[in-house]
Amino acid sequence: MAIFKDARFTWQGNNISAQCRAIAFEVGAEAQDATAMGNDDRINAAGLGTYAIEIEANWIAGSTTGLDHLFGSTAGKSGAFTFRPTTASISAANPQYSGTAIRTNYSFGGAVGDQHVANISLVAGGDLIRAIST
Repeated sequence: MAIFKDARFTWQGNNISAQCRAIAFEVGAEAQDATAMGNDDRINAAGLGTYAIEIEANWIAGSTTGLDHLFGSTAGKSGAFTFRPTTASISAANPQYSGTAIRTNYSFGGAVGDQHVANISLVAGGDLIRAIST
């Protein structure tokens, strides 16, 4: 079992990995109802693929690579991303996922004395590419 501690995530060519506290990357497919008269059970067929990314990060403003600069005014806009489970080279054991995603949510805040934390939600905005070599 590996410890998840050094994932790599870029948005629009900016590596924000050092600011990320947690990344959840979900890949799936829609299930389409294919049930017909006479079936005793619900029948499903594979539908379109989908993916979503949830990021929790330390909020940094004031720089060209800070989260607020990258995500603050991009609601509903798409951007290019790359994601790897570790910073190691791209391989079958460490694939790189890339594509275009749409930013659907960006929020930040915290209580007095807490680290300023941002939450970012991205959804599929184009085909997902999985590479196992450079």
